Amino acid sequence: MMKRLVRSVIAVLTLCLALTCFAACGNKSSDNSGKGKNLAAVDKDSIRFEVDADGVYMLWNAVENAEYYVITCNGVKAETDDTSVNFERVDGLVLPNDRVFNISIYARADGYKNSSSVKLTHTVEGIDLVSPRVKSFDNGVLGWSSVAGATAYKVAVNGTVVAEAQEATTLDISAYEATPGTLRVDISAVSNNGVYRRESAKTTVGINAERTKLMLLPITEFTFKNGVIGWEKNGGAKAYKIVDINQTVAATVTGTSYDMNDKILVYGIYPVSASADVADADMTEPSDIKYLEGEGTAASPYLIKTTFDLRAIDYYETLYAEALKTSPATQPNVYRIENNLNYNSVAALDEASNIYTLTRPFYGTLDGNNKILSNLRVRYDGGYWALFDYITSGATVKNIIFDTVDIYNEIVISDKGEIFPLDTSIATVAHNNYGTIQGITVKNALYIAKGGDVCGIATYNHKGATISGCSLIGDNEFKQEDTGIYSQACFEMAGITIENSGAVNGCLVRSLTIRGTVSSYVTEWDKGTPVDFGYFNNVSWGAGIASYNRAGGIVSGNTYGTIDMICMVADVNTQAFGGIVALDSGSVSDNIAGTLTWSSTQNVGAAVTADYGTSSRRVGKIRGYRG
Repeated sequence: MMKRLVRSVIAVLTLCLALTCFAACGNKSSDNSGKGKNLAAVDKDSIRFEVDADGVYMLWNAVENAEYYVITCNGVKAETDDTSVNFERVDGLVLPNDRVFNISIYARADGYKNSSSVKLTHTVEGIDLVSPRVKSFDNGVLGWSSVAGATAYKVAVNGTVVAEAQEATTLDISAYEATPGTLRVDISAVSNNGVYRRESAKTTVGINAERTKLMLLPITEFTFKNGVIGWEKNGGAKAYKIVDINQTVAATVTGTSYDMNDKILVYGIYPVSASADVADADMTEPSDIKYLEGEGTAASPYLIKTTFDLRAIDYYETLYAEALKTSPATQPNVYRIENNLNYNSVAALDEASNIYTLTRPFYGTLDGNNKILSNLRVRYDGGYWALFDYITSGATVKNIIFDTVDIYNEIVISDKGEIFPLDTSIATVAHNNYGTIQGITVKNALYIAKGGDVCGIATYNHKGATISGCSLIGDNEFKQEDTGIYSQACFEMAGITIENSGAVNGCLVRSLTIRGTVSSYVTEWDKGTPVDFGYFNNVSWGAGIASYNRAGGIVSGNTYGTIDMICMVADVNTQAFGGIVALDSGSVSDNIAGTLTWSSTQNVGAAVTADYGTSSRRVGKIRGYRG
């Protein structure tokens, strides 16, 4: 950038006259005896400063008719007929250590009066020198490239500086051959003007124990803030590979930070070498990355303070699962939510959602501490959604308030008429629960499915699992939209769980609307094109607490206030709907029923009076059908 300027400054920038001092130059510059018009002043807004390997420059736009310019900088005066000046080539000028330049500049030309003087104070920004590039390792001598603007190189071996300012670009490691293990060598470029050209980032290489091979060393120190992970630059790296919790390379970046708010949780990072003579680094040990405060114990739980912190559970559960393989006695992690988390502050993620599901099996304890997770919004296509995919036996999730949750599952069917995928559902806490879910409150939930089951807490509550003391309060609606013209499927909806083989105890559903839709399906095809259609109500099982209580399942001590079932499947001889349980093959006891209304139309129906349904009408305030 500055080659033209350097030539110009060397040729033109003088000390007024070869045989005069700055005072004489100043006398000439003060002469303003021209008889013409005043020259225009230098445009102050055009004045800019730049720093590169060759110097510290001031540049400005030319003034019409000007032949040269007089510059006074920190008391030293000089002239130039160019529109730039390199301050490091002005004799007598000592660059200020605070980088603050006090400048005045005016234009001159024969036959014109001098322009008015423009004065300004400017702080010059410096630059970081480029990192040296390791280029050879021959016969025990490490060599690196020279760096423009560098006057020397700082070299450290295993953290001990061996040369603060050596001019050579080589290091003979023979003196270190007796040192066992890998040698760490740090090389940085330095300048004798470190204020304006600062020391470069270190190029760090390792030399193996046999002293035959070079490799980059792993990153060991990280910073973390608001979902962005950062690390120290290695001047020998051309890029960094980002490894996700699936232990696959998910991204390559050239900077020294990575924003994990876009789904990928960083499991490890490794630098990619810029030199063919230096191997890539090994991946960082995962335990070196600390996303959460705390130790993960009951006495010092991992603390969840932000929306990203909640996602970091997947990272720690990944590490825990790995530890179990070699140390089965490893204690599960303990987490505690410290703050209310408002997801309105989270930018839209996949499909305009603002929260991701936790995909790793959860082994630990998450204490919500009665904090509120508000304004969750989920948009997805197919499959299932719940905060946890899988809560394992012995794990506990408790004391969380979910306020104003909006989930929409739109399943798009192909034009060849494939039916909906299996295991499609919406739940709040878990898709599969083998552990304990307790004290969860869901308030003002709107769950809409275009196919798939819908419930308030956990889709499947398996044998040995427990859901207790959970509540649906406020205005809650679970709705099934038109499930697609190619589907003949009907779906289940329930306040707490779809399928229970464990225990559901002491839960409350204060208010819930379960709403179906008249859906359409293809009855006749012509070479892959739909021709004729049939129509059906698309909710076949509905319940306030559990849609299907399997053999061995226990549903006891639960209560509901008002449940409205609207547009249910009309044939109640084969389907089932219940205020507590729709279809029961287990144990249902000591539950308290409120008001249940049921209809097969789009309108709210009449209140159900029977506690238990019969084989010919499977609708009951407690149980729809025993089978």
